[in-house]
Amino acid sequence: EKIKLSYPNNDNMVIRIYDLSGKINLSNIKKEKFKKLLVAKVGKETKQVTELIDAWQDWTDKDNLKRLNGAEKSYYNRLLPSYSPRNSALQSVNELNLIKGFREVFGDYDYSQVFTLFGSRGSQVNPNIANKETLLLIPGIDELLATEIINKRSEQAFANMAEFNTLIPAEVAS
Repeated sequence: EKIKLSYPNNDNMVIRIYDLSGKINLSNIKKEKFKKLLVAKVGKETKQVTELIDAWQDWTDKDNLKRLNGAEKSYYNRLLPSYSPRNSALQSVNELNLIKGFREVFGDYDYSQVFTLFGSRGSQVNPNIANKETLLLIPGIDELLATEIINKRSEQAFANMAEFNTLIPAEVAS
């Protein structure tokens, strides 16, 4: 069904609708889930993961009390150019680049292709539309499995999450 818009001179207007369920929703993500995501990216639980979690929590909490491995206003004010932490929820996924340590870990990631702040509050990623970078951040999915998932869904979409979860190694899925 087409939607009619009534705007003067709308010859150059383009409207796109995106299904965000194939991205990782960072709004209201729990610490343990975020930690698993970082471990999937870094490769194993390390001091670096702890530092990233602390820095992320310091960025989004409402105070200026620095966690053991985190960063608050005093850290960000020493940078050039200096800036202050958000001290509230992320306003943009690209804000991750501003948080201590994230640029080094995610390099030249296009955050908008992997993460979202919108959509359902559910924590599951739709494997039928998630891109390879997103799949690789799901614990238990490596390069080989991500490729297998993409190939399987091109033949037939996963009917439900239970069907998809059969591909995840049992020791990770639990």
